[in-house]
Amino acid sequence: NIYNSKVVLDGELYLRPEGLTGMGKASVENSELTSDLFYFNLAEFNADTADFKLNRSDNDLVAFESVNLRTSIDLNERLGTFKSNGSNSFVSFPENQYICFIDQLNWYMDDEKLELGASDGGKGSEFVSLHPEQDSLSFFSKSAFYDLNAYIIDAKKVDEILVADAAIDRGNGEVVVLGKAKMQRFEDATLLVNTEDKYHNLFD
Repeated sequence: NIYNSKVVLDGELYLRPEGLTGMGKASVENSELTSDLFYFNLAEFNADTADFKLNRSDNDLVAFESVNLRTSIDLNERLGTFKSNGSNSFVSFPENQYICFIDQLNWYMDDEKLELGASDGGKGSEFVSLHPEQDSLSFFSKSAFYDLNAYIIDAKKVDEILVADAAIDRGNGEVVVLGKAKMQRFEDATLLVNTEDKYHNLFD
């Protein structure tokens, strides 16, 4: 038990003159972080590479999980910060049947909300549907939020949705993904088919 029992570490600790490090699985409330190297500071701990899993509050099912992210957990600010380590870094939303290749992500522990944003000069987060009837559907969002109670992805600043050989322009740039990859209805979208030869442009 560390940080006044706010964190439980199942693993090993190494106390050296330069500081405290460790490895294993760190449990914080409903979440688990796994890393081969944690750095433990006064009120925060971090890892250059970590896997993260957050369980739903009402049962043991996974609400959100990530693979291979630079991670920092601030126990005073109640904030988790995650950044990409490259193309192998992604997060998964099982309830929505989506994965997301992120630039950066903030976990607001008290608000039970995730914020996915774009780093300086970055394209943002790429959302990819895993639904078997939505093969190849994807879009980039420079600002998105995930409600950990309602399990809703609210993506903003979306330029287009790519699916098959078509591109959908959302109009106002907002895409809302509910459970099982279902999107809220679009009222003002345009559809370009196909993206290479631009044969048809459907609107209204």
